[in-house]
Amino acid sequence: LLPSMVLGDQRRVPEELGENFLASGLSHLAAVSGANIAYVLGATLFLMSWSGAHRRVRLVVGAGAVAAFVCVVGPEPSVMRAGAMAAISVYALATGRSRQSLALLAAVVLAFSVAGPATVRTLGFVLSVAATAGIVIAASPCERVLAGAIRSVWSIIQFRWRRCRGRHRRRRCRPSRRRRSKVDLPLAA
Repeated sequence: LLPSMVLGDQRRVPEELGENFLASGLSHLAAVSGANIAYVLGATLFLMSWSGAHRRVRLVVGAGAVAAFVCVVGPEPSVMRAGAMAAISVYALATGRSRQSLALLAAVVLAFSVAGPATVRTLGFVLSVAATAGIVIAASPCERVLAGAIRSVWSIIQFRWRRCRGRHRRRRCRPSRRRRSKVDLPLAA
């Protein structure tokens, strides 16, 4: 099952298991699709980010990893479509220019419609185009909002840490506890 999920090689999957996947509606798990490319791209970007690489270097290496994955798996329509959409998403993240990315998405749709008109009519292609357009349009605003939220949370953590270290140099820093007054105590019957 693993070669089927990773590389799309379904030759060694038992026939009964394949039928069970079809009957349960999970046949998409045993095929190579955009999820596999998302795993490859996500893992590559995470490792490059963890290593401290510059943003553009991360994205170039991520695009190279997607291209290598497409070459290894082979030019199946779902893989080519997912690879093209991933390339557009990486371009949008790298440049921050969603308008150019939308034009590039339109060019990819046009190229696919000329190369294989039947591919453009499939639900998978339409959903891929819609998801990619959403990523292209929403990536920059979401990145700005999340970056601002992370900076706010980080500044709060730093402020509390500094305040804690200033007050309690020799003992552990604990949250201040309010002393109970007689009003706070439960009433005894």
